[in-house]
Amino acid sequence: MSASPDTAPDLVRPIIGFRQWRLQDGVLRSIWTDDTWDGGLLRARCRADAFARRTTVGEAPDPACTCGVYAWHGQVPIGASATRDLVAGAVALWGPIEIHATGMRAQYGHIVALSLPLTRSRKRLELAITAGELGIDLVPHRRLATAAMAYGTPIPASLRPGPKCRALTPRGHVRG
Repeated sequence: MSASPDTAPDLVRPIIGFRQWRLQDGVLRSIWTDDTWDGGLLRARCRADAFARRTTVGEAPDPACTCGVYAWHGQVPIGASATRDLVAGAVALWGPIEIHATGMRAQYGHIVALSLPLTRSRKRLELAITAGELGIDLVPHRRLATAAMAYGTPIPASLRPGPKCRALTPRGHVRG
């Protein structure tokens, strides 16, 4: 039995994605919001009511909003986290997931591996301490994808919409 083209399949394992965080005083925070990844875990919440003054707010990721735990399908380039506070890593995502051409957003995310900074700096030491406290693997950048696959699977290319296609949400809604 094959799935109809207007519904998303049920995926059994968590989905692996890649993203960055801000490392501040031993705490990993989302880049664009002040959300902290306590214990390496984040449950997205829709904040549309605060920004758009909507009276109804759905569960994240809401197709009518930009909420959710964001991640890319591909690994963050090695030089993208060269600043003092940015760190790269991999996440396992689950719950409702909205898939796009270059990435996705989900209701839940858990950090499964962090990329070891290239230079031996204070950032490297601080990240090693943080990763140890959270029980998260800290691996060389070249091993990040392999380490992440122990916790889930990437979205198959066949389920990713093309750059000019509309995203298919897990609830079967087409988003344009």
